[in-house]
Formats: sequence, C-alpha cells, structure tokens
Amino acid sequence: PGLNVINSNNDLTRTVSGGVIIPQGIATDKIKGVVLLYHSTVASKNNNECGPEADILDGKGYAAIYASQGYIVVFPDYLGYGVDRNEVHPYVIFPQINVLSGIHMLKATRQLLNSLGVSNKSLNLYVTGYSEGGGYALWTSYMLQNNMADLDGTNMHLKATAPMAGPYDLTNIQLPFELSNVTPEVGKNTYNILDVKPITTSVTVNKSVLMPFILTSFAHYNNINCSDVMLTQFCNLKDTDSKYTVFELFEKTDDKLTSGTIGGYLYKQATSMQINPLSDTNNSVEAFIAKPLHSKFIQAIKDSSLVDWKTQSPIALIYLNYDSVVPNLNAINAYKGMTKLSNPNLIKKINIDNYDFTYFYNNSYTPIDHSMGGGMFQVIATLSAFEQFNDN
Repeated sequence: PGLNVINSNNDLTRTVSGGVIIPQGIATDKIKGVVLLYHSTVASKNNNECGPEADILDGKGYAAIYASQGYIVVFPDYLGYGVDRNEVHPYVIFPQINVLSGIHMLKATRQLLNSLGVSNKSLNLYVTGYSEGGGYALWTSYMLQNNMADLDGTNMHLKATAPMAGPYDLTNIQLPFELSNVTPEVGKNTYNILDVKPITTSVTVNKSVLMPFILTSFAHYNNINCSDVMLTQFCNLKDTDSKYTVFELFEKTDDKLTSGTIGGYLYKQATSMQINPLSDTNNSVEAFIAKPLHSKFIQAIKDSSLVDWKTQSPIALIYLNYDSVVPNLNAINAYKGMTKLSNPNLIKKINIDNYDFTYFYNNSYTPIDHSMGGGMFQVIATLSAFEQFNDN
C-alpha cells in the first residue's frame, strides 16, 4: 500500500510491507475478527530482525498467539523497514505516519482475504501493539475516532483497543525519565523501574539506544545536523571501532548492523564521554545530548503525547507494575486523562505483577521486565481483554 510521507525535501509516496497470519483449521464464519499488531522498537534495518519474513517475537511470535484463538493478525513493518529499508524510520514522535502504515495494511489485507476467499463479511477490528507499537495502537484508536484516518474499503469496524506498555505521555513521563538519573533505590524509585540489582544496567543500555534513535529520526525529518541534537564526540562515535556515525547507524542497510551491534556502539560511546559519561549511577541522557534540547524537538514531544482525550470505543491499557524502559506512569496518566473525559466504563487498566513470572537474565532468573519477557504476558492479557469485548 502507498503511504504518504512528508519530509524536509518533498512529499514522498512510499511502499511499506508487513505480515498477515490467518488462522487455519476453523470455519471462516468462526473467525473472531482482525487484530492489528504494531511491533516494538527494532534499532536495526536487518531483515532478519524486522521485515516481512523476520521471525521477530512481537511479529510472528505474538501474532501466532492471537491467530491460535481465531483472529486474523495484521502486523505492519513501518516505514523504514521491510521493503522500505532505504528510508529512516520516523520513530515515536511521528505517530500519525506509523498509524497510516497499519491502516493501509488493513486495506491491503481486505484485498488479500477477498482474493483467498477467506472472508468477505464485516469483521471486528482489535488494535494493539507493544512498547513503541503501544503508542501507535492508542493513536490508531484516536485517529479513527477523530476522522484523521478511516477504515473505508476494509469492511472492518473498531471494536476495542488494548495497547501494551506504550510511551503515551512523552512530555510528563518519558522525556523526564530519559533526562533523569533513575534508580530503583527504595524511596527514590519515582519511575517504577524494576527494583532488583541488575536492572539499572538495563535502564542505562536502553537509554543509550532509544534517545539517539529518536533524535536521529527527528533531525533527519527536520534537516538538522547531529551536532544540533547530540554532542559531537557522541555523533562521531569517536571512542568506538564503528565505521559509521550515529546518524548512519540508523540509516544504513548493512546487514552486519544488528540491533545488538548498534546498541553496543552507542553504549560504548555513551560510557566513554570525556565529561560526565553515562553509567549505572549516572544514567541521564544528558551525558550525550546537546543542551538545551532543540525547541522543535520539545514541540514534537508535546505533539506526539496522547493522554487527555475522549474515547467512545473501549480501551484497555496493559502494563507491568515495574517497567524499566517505558515507565508504567505513561499508562496510568493516560488512564486518568481518558477517564476524566470519557465514560469510565469504557476504560480499563490491567497491570501485571513482575514478580509472578521470571526471565533468565545474566545467568540467573529475575522477575520479568519490559525487554525481558514482559511482552509475552501482556499479549496474553490483551487477548483476555479482546475475548471479553468479543462477548459484549
């Protein structure tokens, strides 16, 4: 499907890809609906990690869970991935663009279903996504309800939305979290990160990847130099053996640049800064960003936050009690904002206790967290929510 993208040079029409999973072994009239699933952040453009054939966990892996229960699952790659690897992914602060990748996938899916003779009946649409994708899931519901997008030609109707661990409140939660020196210490754990000893390193590593990604995307689409948003020593990856700059890490289609490789370069440089280097006890991104933050970036953060709005369609916000990457305060603030303006019976919040489940990390078992097994249990929670909505 064509996707219109506006950048600093021209209006471009891009072709984006994605996947569709159709449940097998059941009658077509028993299909419960369509789940639109937005995946989480993938730093690499490597098609083994993110693309129409990639077996990524929150692509095919999560999709299979929904499909096993009778749902058709649609999961877009986003602009910048899959067949469109030559474009920089418009990351986080461009939610409308990424929502359109999902909406266009739905329209292509209807054509596919018709051609396969699978189903031509009206289908309920259930929208979800994890982490980065959680933000796009909530934005999808907002845009569909406010005539900023439509389901024309899909014969689908929005039934419910259940975003998982998304960055909904970038202004008041996510950006301050990145700028803060976060600790799980009792009495100081203001962002509700997992309160076990090894987790601070996870916080530090994720900050060294996610903030450069968002600043690269912002700068690219605003025709801004790296040194205007990040320190020059960091931009050039001066203290690593990378042959690429920070911008190029997120631009190049070199299949040797896996997410692990990209993360390794960024973490090494962030912890090697000459002044105030990033560390587990100093994990504010001020270690490598240019200050003050660019005024257009602050505005973009504000524009991409989605907290206070009225929904007329059911929404279940899924989150962990502790989240060391996307603080659960994002979901809590979105819940408060929506219930204030909407029929409170339409809004649910479903929290999962990290300590009920474990994940093998650093040669030991630890409670689940955002990037350590937490997604799987949230998927199961969304499935439960969809089943309840399906019965209504």
